[in-house]
Amino acid sequence: MFFSTILFALLGVSLVRAGSSIKGSGGEVVRVNRIKRHCRFNRLNADCDTAILILRRDLTLGASIPLPSDNQPDTPARVSE
Repeated sequence: MFFSTILFALLGVSLVRAGSSIKGSGGEVVRVNRIKRHCRFNRLNADCDTAILILRRDLTLGASIPLPSDNQPDTPARVSE
């Protein structure tokens, strides 16, 4: 699976699922002990919407996520603002 090590986390949810690209299934689930939000996080426009999640225990690490095999010039991509 291409995204086998993707990490899913939602703001306000106290669990993290790692090792699965399927919401609610697969991988391992670990409780979040603490969320350290970016000091300039803005709830109104989602500026600086990053955080560090301190987990209750370490995640089991596996293989890294591979780069896409098709890397053609001028490939369209959507980037959020």
